[in-house]
Amino acid sequence: MSEAENNNDKPVPRTFMEELGFDLPEEAFSFYIDGSDIVFNLQIVEEVGCDFRFYEQQEKFPLTDEQIEKLKDAGYYSKEGFLIL
Repeated sequence: MSEAENNNDKPVPRTFMEELGFDLPEEAFSFYIDGSDIVFNLQIVEEVGCDFRFYEQQEKFPLTDEQIEKLKDAGYYSKEGFLIL
């Protein structure tokens, strides 16, 4: 099993991310670490006439040293990414 599959087996509680100071939108479903930044993946749904349009959007934020340490301590510091519950 790859590291990414292992990461998906242990999703991160939304409350953990909120305790780090992130006010996550409901659309946020996963994240990964890119250097000293965190990148959240969001699934956006738009109604266009009688149809729906689905797409992914990314939001990137710098991490503080304290946030990095908390992510590392919890085992959530990885470029492979994690699902968010």
